Amino acid sequence: MEFEFLPEFPEGPIALVIIVAVSVWSLLWKAVALYKAGTLRHKGWFTALFFINTLGILEILYVAFFSKPDRRLARRPS
Repeated sequence: MEFEFLPEFPEGPIALVIIVAVSVWSLLWKAVALYKAGTLRHKGWFTALFFINTLGILEILYVAFFSKPDRRLARRPS
């Protein structure tokens, strides 16, 4: 069964380049987001980021908006 509304995916070397580029993009953002979630001890975010693959979208949102450290937990100089 063919889906007429879906565009054709390229074949050959161009397909490999696209797949590698998307994989590297996703892995880089996942690594950054998991590192930040781990260092900030956000266990729920770490688990979600580890298991949910969104091509970097969830990871970018976490890094940009949700990974800000809580100022109340920051050390105060003595």
